[in-house]
Amino acid sequence: MINSMTFNFSTKPIRIDNCEFARWKRQYTFDALKGMKYGQSFCEYFDVTDYILYYTREPNRCDKYIRKTYIR
Repeated sequence: MINSMTFNFSTKPIRIDNCEFARWKRQYTFDALKGMKYGQSFCEYFDVTDYILYYTREPNRCDKYIRKTYIR
């Protein structure tokens, strides 16, 4: 059964610059008003599949993770 499952994960590393990050942070203000978590908003905005980021609830922890993992 496992052999027949397919996963749609991107193997290409996603790197964003500081301008793109700042643009997303402005957008996040509106996403937060709609009840989205910080990491969830980032994942949806940049079309990233990252379950650690998506489900983490602490914005400061997410921010550190994003800067370490995705910012060039």
